[in-house]
This record gives sequence, structure tokens and C-alpha cells, in this order.
Amino acid sequence: MTFLFLMLCPLFFRSCTVEASNVPRFLLVVIFCFTFFIKWISQRRVIYLPPVYLFTLLGGYYLLNILSVCWSLNSADAIYESQKIFLVPCLLVIFLNWLQTKEEDYLLVKSLIAITFIYCIYAFVEIVHLPDFKFESLYGVNSFAEHKNLLASFLFLLLAFPLYGLIYFKTLWRFVSGFVLILNFLLLLFLQTRSVYLALTFTGLIFFICSWKVKFDRRKLISGLAAFVILFGLLFVFYPTLLQRFNVFSYSTSASGNERLKIWSKTFYLIKENTLQGVGAGNWQYNFSKFGIGDIINISQNEISFQRPHNDLLWIISESGLIGFAFIILIIIFVFAKSYPAIKSGNYKILIFFSFLSGLLVESFFSFPKERITHIVLASVMFALLIKNLDLTIKLPQKSSAKLLVIVLLILTFSSVIGLYRLKGEYFTVLLLQEKEKNNIEGVIGNGTKAISVFYKCDPTSTPIYSYMGWAYNALHEKDSLLYVSKEAYNLSPYDYEVLSNYGSALERTGNREEAREILKECLRINPLYEPALINSAVLEYNSRNYRQAIDYLKLILDYEIKYKTYFDKINSKLQSN
Repeated sequence: MTFLFLMLCPLFFRSCTVEASNVPRFLLVVIFCFTFFIKWISQRRVIYLPPVYLFTLLGGYYLLNILSVCWSLNSADAIYESQKIFLVPCLLVIFLNWLQTKEEDYLLVKSLIAITFIYCIYAFVEIVHLPDFKFESLYGVNSFAEHKNLLASFLFLLLAFPLYGLIYFKTLWRFVSGFVLILNFLLLLFLQTRSVYLALTFTGLIFFICSWKVKFDRRKLISGLAAFVILFGLLFVFYPTLLQRFNVFSYSTSASGNERLKIWSKTFYLIKENTLQGVGAGNWQYNFSKFGIGDIINISQNEISFQRPHNDLLWIISESGLIGFAFIILIIIFVFAKSYPAIKSGNYKILIFFSFLSGLLVESFFSFPKERITHIVLASVMFALLIKNLDLTIKLPQKSSAKLLVIVLLILTFSSVIGLYRLKGEYFTVLLLQEKEKNNIEGVIGNGTKAISVFYKCDPTSTPIYSYMGWAYNALHEKDSLLYVSKEAYNLSPYDYEVLSNYGSALERTGNREEAREILKECLRINPLYEPALINSAVLEYNSRNYRQAIDYLKLILDYEIKYKTYFDKINSKLQSN
């Protein structure tokens, strides 16, 4: 029931939130954790923890991220991102204490096999309704995820559980596990997500290589491997575009690959500037455009926003610096050092979870699983099962257990407050956008004021709520209010070219022309072809009687004589009269 609620959660929030999957799911998981810890306190339960070394690393990484509020541009997003990180040790503790017997392990795995089946069936229903099977049409398949690639990433993680069932269950559930495994695998191939193909390949290699080295019925292993090879061969014959998606070397020449390489190069500059501690949790999105986005068409011309660099490794380093990255590396080394001897001795439970967590690590180089609550929960389940089967848990004394549970409950209470405020913020942002569509100025200002809080300042597209309010105050010709909200938006996102253009215009209208000129120059450095900034610069120079500079800005716009005829005629007449 817990996983079912987690899966269906977005269906109940699509009409009242900007992004229906993350904040509602975050709040649901916080409530789930809170319920467990309250129950354990009332029972005076002694709890089991991961190894001290591992727990200390997870705690240190959380503390670094929460402290980054002090140096981040958007403290609201830094707090929220930090509390998402806090869910990992919470979930680890819950599953380590919940799964005490083999029967409980099996019940959890069966639940996840059922969830996998539901995801697959819903996705296949969407496939039936596709207009065709061209690659672009596949984005219409997202099941209960927000995006095709996120669905594929989640299905990849779920694949571990029917594989577990196929090896360890008997009779009916073994048959069900095998059926769901094939169903999931075929769906993953159909979705053509390159990062998941890499993760699958890496996971498969680890699994089969390690299986070969330990005692196992090699006839079954060879039969299984041969079946997969034949299946792949048939798929490549009847579905040749799959081969292109498996070709990693074509990635840099593809449109998406080329775009991401440019984003990664700007992220490297960001890391170079903030090497030690990063720019703060959840704040990559407000900093990376500092190095210019004119060469990224989707951002500069199509106005598509990026909230992450599509590479969790770079994301972690850019936001938490080398200090945060060191915590992650030490955790990876610890897991490998403890898992390898157990795998070598023939423990297939550990091999399954280790190989899939390794595959997740590979996928994270090209995607962003760390952002998604579903991925955090599922990775935590696998991590807990890995630690449990490695027999690494430690038992706390009753008094220490009580103290730790109280501290965790206080932090979870804080997390629930954050979740509620962000849910409220998204609700009023939806209303704000609806009022903006109707040109209801007062409605935009009213809902914007209600949306903003210390825990919510920008919508999920990285747009400051103050920017929407700026549109309203501009329509009302309230210059002072326009300047105030434009400056607030600028303080939150000083490298967003739209924010800079609006702030420059507000400064010019209130007579701060020199400051406006510098702001607009910065805007055009970041995005040299942003038309509103070029127009605002032309207006500023016209009002400053620099008519030659004004016409130079106007000429940078394609078809400026037609699109901005009024501006052109006014500037041209001044030039001729001089």
C-alpha cells in the first residue's frame, strides 16, 4: 500500500501543483518516516543502524548540504534539497528495522514486483494509443512518471526485484517474477533511453562476470545468457533503431548529447570557481548560466529551463564541492569493499543489489536519479537489503535509540513544514499562472504574495515568483513596486537572462540608467540574442540620446524593420535629424 500510494500520488495533485510528482511524494515519504519513528518511540524500541562509518558519512553529507544555505543564492531550494538527502538515512533505518526476517524480505520484494507489473501495464496501455512508434512519439509513454526517461530509469531499478524473485521464489511467484522480468525488460528496450541501456549493460556485465566466478549451475547461467543474446539479436533485426541508441560513441554527435556536453562544460567552470564547498544544495540551476548560454539553442531561443546538468556526479560536485564529493566516494568505496568478498563467496542476494546499485551509478553520469523521490526510496530499499544481507547492522542501546529517534523526529517535523509550504507555494503558483492567462493583474499579485515564503521562492522551472509579479506591476505602471520585485528576483537568480532583462528595464524606468546599462550588458553577455534585452537596451540608449548605439542594438534582431517598426522609425528619425 505504501508503494502504491507513492506511485499514484501525482494523479491527485496534477491539477493543483506545477510539478505533481516531487513535492507531494516528498511529503508522503516524510509522513511515512514520521509515522514509523513516532511508533517506535511509543514502543521504546531498540533500533538497528547501518555501520557507524557509513552512518557518519551520510550524516556528514546531510550537514554539509544544510549548512550550504549560508552561501547559496536560493536558500529555500537549498533547504528543500537538503531535506531530500535526509530521507536516505531515515529510510535506511526504517527498512533495516522493518525487515527482520526472510518472510518480511520476501513480502517487500513481492510488493515491488506487483508495483513493477502495474507500471508496465499502464505503460503498455499508453503505447497502444501512440500514433506511431517513431522515437519522438515515445515521449508519450511515461506511466506514473513525469517523463519517458524517468520512467525507464525507475523501471531499471525495479528490474532487480523480479530477478530476485526468479532466483529465490518457488512455484507461482517464480513464474510471476519471470513474466514481470521479461515484461519490464522489453519495455525498457522499447523506451530507447540511452543512459538506461548503459546501466543495463554495466549491471549485466557485473552480474554475469561475478556469477561465473562463484559456484553456480553454469548450464543455467549459459542458457540465460544465450536467451538474452537471441532476444537482443531479434530485436536488432526487427527494430534497427535500437542499435543507434546502444552506440555510445554517437552520443556526442546527437542533438541532446551535444547540448549536454555544452552544459557539462559550463558546470566544470562552475566547479572551478567553487571547488571546495560548491554553490549550495539545489542551486546549480541559479548559477550555471553565469558562463553564457547563447550557444545552447533550447535555452537561449526556445526558452527551455534546465534545473540540473543531467549528470549527478557533476551536480553533486558543483553544489557540494569536493568536500561533498569526498563523502560520496567514501560511501562507494565502503560498499564495494564490503560487498566484493560476499559476492565472491556466492551470495546472490548481495550480487543482485550491488550490480543494480552499480548500474544506477553509471546511469547517474547521464541522468538525474538523485532528484526523484521514487528513485531515492527504491535505492534506499536496495541499499538497506544490501547492508542487511552483509550483516553490517549495529544495535543501539535503548537510551541512545530514544535520543536518536527524538532528534530524527524533530528534523522530520521540519521537513514536513517545508513540504507543506512548498505544496502551498505550488498551489498558488498554479492559480497565479491561470490568472496570468486571463490577464488578471490583481490575481497574479495576490496569488504570488501567497505563494512566496521562506521555503518557496521559485517555481519548478527556476522562475522566481517575483518575476511573475513584475509582469503584473509593469502592466499597472507601478514603477516602485516593479523595481522592488525585479530586484528580489535578481537577488535569487542573478544569471537568469530574463530576470536580468526585466531588472534592467525596471532600473531604466526609475531613472537608474547607468546601473540599468550594466545589468543589460550582463544579460546580453549571457544570451546575446535575447530580443527583450536588445529592445530594452535600444530604449535605454534612445532615452540617453545615444541614437547610434540604439540602432546598433535594434539591428541585432532578425527582421527588426518589420517586427519593431515603431522603434526603428523613431530612432531613424532622430539619426537623420542629427
